[in-house]
Amino acid sequence: MHGAIADYTESGGSSYNRGFAYEKLGEIEKAIADYTEVIERLESPDVPAWARHVNSSLPREGYGNRISLDELKEIRDRLVGTPR
Repeated sequence: MHGAIADYTESGGSSYNRGFAYEKLGEIEKAIADYTEVIERLESPDVPAWARHVNSSLPREGYGNRISLDELKEIRDRLVGTPR
């Protein structure tokens, strides 16, 4: 997972995928920060409604490979309530 984080960071890759890796490592604050960045980007008026999703490199249990904006908010909000 640490290698995936480095790859996503260096390549300018998906903040969602990097956040997912952080989440799997238990680095919840970093995951929340990445998810929040993606949410803010997807909420931009420049992003059409049909494009308000992210593609996950790995299937996410209960969600699959395509995560909608609303699903991403649900994931982020669940993590916000996670004890650290």
